[in-house]
This record gives sequence, C-alpha cells and structure tokens, in this order.
Amino acid sequence: MFGLQAPAMEAIVDPKDFWTTQQKKSILQSIARFQKKFPQLRLAFLFTDVPAHYDFHLYAYWYCNVAPLGPDEQTEDRLWTILFAYDTKMHRMAVVPCYKIEPFVSEDQWDTLLRATQNSWKLRDTCGIECFISLLRECLIDVSQRFKRVVNRGKGNVIGSWIWFFLYLWCFLWPFRFAVKEC
Repeated sequence: MFGLQAPAMEAIVDPKDFWTTQQKKSILQSIARFQKKFPQLRLAFLFTDVPAHYDFHLYAYWYCNVAPLGPDEQTEDRLWTILFAYDTKMHRMAVVPCYKIEPFVSEDQWDTLLRATQNSWKLRDTCGIECFISLLRECLIDVSQRFKRVVNRGKGNVIGSWIWFFLYLWCFLWPFRFAVKEC
C-alpha cells in the first residue's frame, strides 16, 4: 500500500536511530516493568519518518497489519499489542490498540495518553515513553477494577451471568479491527 517494506514489529522499531543505545535500554526496562504487571499485553514503539502527504493514521494501521512478526512474537501476541507510532520528522503520533485490547480503553483515554506525552517526544526525552507507559498502566488498572466491580454485582444472578458471558464473547470475538488516534 505504501510501497515500503515494513520492518518486523519488536518492542522498539527505530530504523533511523532516533534514540541512542542507552535510551533504548531505558525504554526496554520501562516496557519490561509494564509487562510484569500485564504479561498478556505487548507494547511496541515505532519511530519512523514518513512523507508529509501520508496519512499517519493509515500508516500506523497499515504497519500493524503488514509488519512481520518479531523474533519473540507469536501470531496470538499481535492481537494483544498496543502500538505507539511516532513520526520523527512531522511529530505526528498514533496509538493502535489491537483487537483484544481495543474494547477496554476508550478513544478519550488514548487521546489523554497522547496529549500528556506529546511535548517530550520532540525533545527526544525518554520521559515521554515512561509517562505514556505509566499512564497506560493506571488506565488499565482502573478499567480492571471497574470491570471487577460490575462482575461482582452480577454474581448470584443467572441473567446477569449470561449478560457477562455475552459481553465477554463480544469483547474477544468482535471482528478484527484497529482504532487509531493521532494527537
């Protein structure tokens, strides 16, 4: 579609060396801490420069669909991936929550995450990534707690149990799609 060969999706995809080796180590440590709390989720950060006439929303979506699996990635892992894409030239950002995580975080929450970190990217400051990961962690903990409260309200109620069963099916069997937001 874009006439490009997409690099394999890994935790950090940085073909133009936007980050130094030391900064990449720091980013990987932040990702590892996040994944200890949420082992089913994968975070991927794409730092690239694309021509100004490309729709960056569409580019991030395209990348998520065509990027080969990384060396430590299985097909199922991709469904639980949250891709953060950053255009290093035009300073455009996009978040692509893949299929299995998409129903749990609203578009407003993704927008908030992007807005909270947008200034640090231009400065090449890894604090932006750490802030993004920290805010994402808080958001997912909040979603998890709200879900548990709702499920606990339905315990002992046969109709409520069926409603939650179908809600679960809807969340995990909804046709594959991505929601992409640009700040």
